[in-house]
Amino acid sequence: MQFPVVGMSCQSCAEKIETAIRTLPGAKNVSVNFALKQLNVEGLNKEVVTEKLRSIGYDVLNQNLSQFQIASVRELNIKEKAQAQKEFLMAAAAGIPLLVFTMFPLGITLGTPVQALMAGFVVFIPGFGIHRRAWNHLLNRTLSMDTLVSVGSLAAYIQSILFWVRGSHTHGFESASTIILFISFGKFLEAYSRRATYSASEELFKLIESPIRVFRNGEERLLPGTDLLPQDRLHLLPGDRLPVDAEVIEGATSVDLSSLTGESKPIKAVIGTRLLAGAIIIDSAITLIATKSPQESFLGRLIKELETAQSKRVPLQRFADQVTSFFVPAVFLLAAGAAIYQFSQTGAPEFALNTMLSVLLVACPCALGLAVPTALVSALGAAAKSGILFRDPTTLEAAGRLKVLYFDKTGTLTEGRPQLITIKAEEGFDEKEILRLAACLETDSLHPLARAIRDAAFKKGIYRLRSPQSSTVIPGEGVQGIVDNHQVLIKKTEVELIGELEMDSFGTSSTIFIDNKKAAVLTFIDAPRVEAKSVLEFLKSEGIKTGLLTGDNSSSLRTLGDISKLLDESHSELHPHQKVEYIKKAKSLNPPVGYIGDGINDVLALQESDVGFAMVSGTSSALAAGHVSLTGGIKDLPLAIRMAKMTLTTLKMNLAWAFGYNLIMLPMAFNGLLSPIWASAAMAASSVSVVLGSVFLGWRLRQLGGIN
Repeated sequence: MQFPVVGMSCQSCAEKIETAIRTLPGAKNVSVNFALKQLNVEGLNKEVVTEKLRSIGYDVLNQNLSQFQIASVRELNIKEKAQAQKEFLMAAAAGIPLLVFTMFPLGITLGTPVQALMAGFVVFIPGFGIHRRAWNHLLNRTLSMDTLVSVGSLAAYIQSILFWVRGSHTHGFESASTIILFISFGKFLEAYSRRATYSASEELFKLIESPIRVFRNGEERLLPGTDLLPQDRLHLLPGDRLPVDAEVIEGATSVDLSSLTGESKPIKAVIGTRLLAGAIIIDSAITLIATKSPQESFLGRLIKELETAQSKRVPLQRFADQVTSFFVPAVFLLAAGAAIYQFSQTGAPEFALNTMLSVLLVACPCALGLAVPTALVSALGAAAKSGILFRDPTTLEAAGRLKVLYFDKTGTLTEGRPQLITIKAEEGFDEKEILRLAACLETDSLHPLARAIRDAAFKKGIYRLRSPQSSTVIPGEGVQGIVDNHQVLIKKTEVELIGELEMDSFGTSSTIFIDNKKAAVLTFIDAPRVEAKSVLEFLKSEGIKTGLLTGDNSSSLRTLGDISKLLDESHSELHPHQKVEYIKKAKSLNPPVGYIGDGINDVLALQESDVGFAMVSGTSSALAAGHVSLTGGIKDLPLAIRMAKMTLTTLKMNLAWAFGYNLIMLPMAFNGLLSPIWASAAMAASSVSVVLGSVFLGWRLRQLGGIN
């Protein structure tokens, strides 16, 4: 189950929640995503999880958990954004005037009691949540970023009170309030920018929850898509988007599937056509029956898989989490050491205390905790909006370092279905009439060659196909029957079936006889995909070695033409387990290794590879086995790899910035070169910069994918 958690302020909080939940009996697969404020755990119910979270100072969002986690995340973000805005405005109302009038000579002097009152308001009212969380962590013998901020602000305020009582003319009330002011400002910006990191899931969810016309109990209702049930009758008008998977039962229309498959040309939907959720109706109203629930439909599964991927960690994040877990205790020791060192050098207790406060504040590991998860959430969301679903962040990282990529042939480098390319008519016979009679004879056949004949007829403008008066399948030979009082025989020759309907597509032909006379020879070919050449050229330019692993015989490889010259190696007549052996060998020599395919015989290879690219147009078993789903087929492969590389670069830059920030700022703070005010400002700025960098990554990836 997934639980939206209230009260997390940093990655240290996520670590503590994860540790606490793991101690509960029955807890399995526990993980916490700080970027999404989300706890993932199996084996526990909501009551047990809520009780444990409350005992350590956190809570579960007080609402019924949605079947779509994004609804809960959205609700949580709205609440946290409102709270962050409220705290910042209160801190700014008193903190900014105090900072301005005490730091800059503007001709206005605030008396010490006024400064103490204004600083106290900021420290204890908008800062109350920080102190409460720090106290709860202390009760549970843990430390966090809230502990650092709470100790820093309270110490600065108490120090200022003591100096005031002693009659000193120098104190640091503005330091105490500015700490809370900058922290609240950083949280305010984080809350607003965090929404962009999961905007893809939210936009997909909006497609599902939009109102749709439904027939129930004899009347038409307008219901949100999330309320639909299997077998509901849906009435869609031109411009409507289908919220669930459904089958057309009345009417005919053109359908835009570009957002699902990347195919720019509309398709014809008639009675019996099954459509995926997300399809857009173009020119005529139709009636459909829902075949799946919103959660199990194409868009619903896409959202769930995206949420699952966003909650997982990559090795870079696990490294950052390990550093964060021991960083806070180390900071307290370093701050104490800085105070002792500065006092021994200067003999000034005020300077020593200020140095200690600066170290505490500047070392907050918030940027380190945000560096990886915010970038991952943003990247996975942007990729999903472009039709590329990375099911695991580890896969995304591996795709960015890909060294070798193997291809299946049929349905991957080729179209995966035979196409009728020539009709060589005998003298006295009309080509179009031959095609019409052949298509009518094959009207009800599911054979791939029959589909190719019907497709060719549609392209020639032959839409009205009459069913044959009679028809008989001749096993292993062809089909014969009576069409419009003509005796028609289609005799197939040179057809070889291999595996799962993978045919020798080189030179496949059929001869058609009309009224016992040879009328024409039909030639079929499984043509290479138009985009195959450009994809292979891209991979070569990226230094990625390519290979072909196919079950087809070697003669069928000639249909690839010039494409085969772009492959570094080709292996044919392979059984599924033999494909796996080639992948294992490549992984031992030059990892990571990828594989792209679409059929049942590709399942083992997809699972064995480091990055298994599955075509959405392929079989459901291949789609389930793949690590990356390509909605638009192989033409999305270059985009997926570019996105993975850009994300990997941003991950490294975010971590470099987070570590570099501490490496630069800590020595400055330790040596007394950084005041508490600037230390808190620098800490807040580092966190915000990492989040904004991740949001910028999402924007760049959306631009790369052509998504506005």
